[in-house]
Amino acid sequence: MPKKTIKVDQLVLRANFQLIRTDKTASADYKQAICQSIESVLHATGNYNGFQFLNNDDCEHGTVGYWSRCYSMPRWFCRLP
Repeated sequence: MPKKTIKVDQLVLRANFQLIRTDKTASADYKQAICQSIESVLHATGNYNGFQFLNNDDCEHGTVGYWSRCYSMPRWFCRLP
């Protein structure tokens, strides 16, 4: 079976796009799963460079705001709408 690969920065951009969503489908559980997945990839590839909350006034642990964040890559910054 051929090996399929994706660039990590493309994956982070896709995850960040999902984490900035505010529609009712983007629940805390949904965003938590994305965060756990992307953190796993970033740590495994040596690319983890932290994250920032989208709203520092809405980041109480366990809330949607806590999981609404933007992951950074060493070469670029978060582009928020």
